[in-house]
Amino acid sequence: MDGGDDFGAVRVGLDPMLDPGGWGPTDASPLEQLLDEHRDLVLAIAARYARPGVDTSALVSAGVRGLIDAIVRFDPSCGAFGDFAGWWIRRRVVRAATA
Repeated sequence: MDGGDDFGAVRVGLDPMLDPGGWGPTDASPLEQLLDEHRDLVLAIAARYARPGVDTSALVSAGVRGLIDAIVRFDPSCGAFGDFAGWWIRRRVVRAATA
């Protein structure tokens, strides 16, 4: 795998739970639903780390990658998804802000 995009044993696009195939044209895939439901969390964390000289869109992109990391790695028996996702989003955003 390349530069930090490690998803462990699961890769987005290969996991049947994240594959949008089989959904009707008006239905969102589970991945799209989670991305849409947690968009504000990504934006809030990215805004917290926005500084002059740091591209805000890069922070948001990193946050979305962190959210996808969280979706792939989440175990429902471990607690609330929002707290878990916030950690992964923050991790990616901080990396992008300090790069």
